[in-house]
Amino acid sequence: MDIRTNQNVLMKENRIANDKNLIEGGHSCSNKGAMFFSYSVKNVLPLLHSGPGCSLLGYHGHVLHSGEAYPFANTAVGANEILFGGTESLTKGLIAAYEIHKPEAIFLIPGCQTSTIGDDFESGIIQADLPIPVVNCQTSGYDGDLVWGFKKSGMEVLKFFCKAQKKIAKTVNIIGFPAHFNIYWKGDIEEIKRLLNLLEIKVNCIFPGDCDIKKISEIPAASLNLVIDEQFGMEQAQFLNNRFDMPYIIPEFGTMVGIDNTTDLLMAVAEFFNLDINAVNTILENDRSKYISMACHGYTAWNDLVQHTFNTFGISAPGAMAIGLFRFLMSEIGWEPKIINLNPSYPGAKARIEKLLELDGRSFHPQILENADDYELIQACNEDFPYVFLGRGGNHFKAESMLGGTVIYLTVSYPAFDRFIINYRPIVGYRGIPSLVDDMLTRATYFF
Repeated sequence: MDIRTNQNVLMKENRIANDKNLIEGGHSCSNKGAMFFSYSVKNVLPLLHSGPGCSLLGYHGHVLHSGEAYPFANTAVGANEILFGGTESLTKGLIAAYEIHKPEAIFLIPGCQTSTIGDDFESGIIQADLPIPVVNCQTSGYDGDLVWGFKKSGMEVLKFFCKAQKKIAKTVNIIGFPAHFNIYWKGDIEEIKRLLNLLEIKVNCIFPGDCDIKKISEIPAASLNLVIDEQFGMEQAQFLNNRFDMPYIIPEFGTMVGIDNTTDLLMAVAEFFNLDINAVNTILENDRSKYISMACHGYTAWNDLVQHTFNTFGISAPGAMAIGLFRFLMSEIGWEPKIINLNPSYPGAKARIEKLLELDGRSFHPQILENADDYELIQACNEDFPYVFLGRGGNHFKAESMLGGTVIYLTVSYPAFDRFIINYRPIVGYRGIPSLVDDMLTRATYFF
């Protein structure tokens, strides 16, 4: 091993030893993902059957980037439960949680300790004998990461509550909505509703993010499931199609970020419902022109401020979101991509990036990474430096401090420790275009 290689290994070992929050923030474990999901359903209480530390980590970054707190409960498993079993504690915890909070349902989230010792979760639920539904999210903590736990919980909830319904014409569900992973998610809900309302299409349920138990049970009544984020919604849409014969539409390139992704998805919906395509084109053109005009003013200001030499970018975000941002920045704004980190990635994500590069035709050769950690990102930036970086919170990728303050860094994804979004600004749809340009421009003013 040469000296440089040895130094790199030591750097990585020191990073892991001294800053383990980086790993926790980026991937965490499945029961934290289940907490994210539970926070996204109204009037539901998540109950962790785990050690007390899981509560703190499960709350990781939520208040900061969402501007609000979420109730939860924990059985606070200790040495006694580990030695003699925690099923009795689970029963007591369920009863206490119901009596204190009076939720419409409780989502039980097992931890790695109680899953390892083999607690009988179903027995604990039966013995509690609550007058409300209790759903076992079946996420043991060590069986997957944050995203997997979020999706797994959603699947268990769909299986528990959804029943066959009479179909309602011109209605859609938004399935697999990535609430909390995308720090713009509250504004995205409003923008999705606004765009579909332009086409006189009713939103039946946004799952999760804008739903309660009643709305979830009525999901099969919609005529169509619209998957806004392929990474989060694909499996759930397939399940609903198989069980309730519900067709679905997914974005070709990740998610509904940017002009082309938004238009493509809305036109697919219009075609499904046999709407007048010419009329829809006119409606969408009139709407997007307003927001493109706003974005153009911002982009002019950007060029005046930072000049064209700064028009290179990197991205580190969950796969589908990263693909949508990549298409917007490269194909629509015209910037040169240097690095894209699909983190976490999913099957087919890298192929989407490669197809976009082929369609663009400008012979760009960015580094395409999957699930790269902070150390690997720093190394990639040192090899091919981007002037603008869109990624996770500063605690996950310390670009500004580690690269000497020479990158314009904007946090767009969880965990977010360096910004608030409480005014329902979107990143998806047509309104999301000036919103994102505004955020990048504001961040650039701090840089200069």
